[in-house]
Amino acid sequence: MPLYSNSFKNLVGDHDGYAHILTGQNAGATIHTGTGKLYIYAGTDPNDANAALSGQTLLGIVTSDAGVGSTFLTFAAMSAGVLSKNATEVWSTGAMTISGTKTASYARFVNGSDDPTVADTGSGHPRIHLSIRQIGSTPGDINLVNPVFVNGDSFNLDAFQINLL
Repeated sequence: MPLYSNSFKNLVGDHDGYAHILTGQNAGATIHTGTGKLYIYAGTDPNDANAALSGQTLLGIVTSDAGVGSTFLTFAAMSAGVLSKNATEVWSTGAMTISGTKTASYARFVNGSDDPTVADTGSGHPRIHLSIRQIGSTPGDINLVNPVFVNGDSFNLDAFQINLL
């Protein structure tokens, strides 16, 4: 199940509020359609949306322009409590620059201008923390056929849904 940072929770009061924050319907929202990025990490998963990161390896940043970073991720309209990736977008990291072999272990969906590595103390860093697992093992929030990457690999996310009910 996705983990939400305290800042994210402070912006909303219920599941409808979560949807509003992700789709930009909340005037105070800072993590919503048109400003989001998904950071993919290898290393020990802190299993906490509020925790600062230390020692983990950034594998890539998923944007809708193959990791260049100027085009942010957007969601389609919510349907039956589920937000889905905008089907017209290609969510990708582009070619990763990493040394050795790395296994993706978690991701953070954040506002495009947020630093996903700093601690969230309740204001200023709304984010969603997502576990990454290999299909056939313990299910995660993001399930991949092969979560192992080497230099030059790219990460494409063809389907992405957040169930808000």
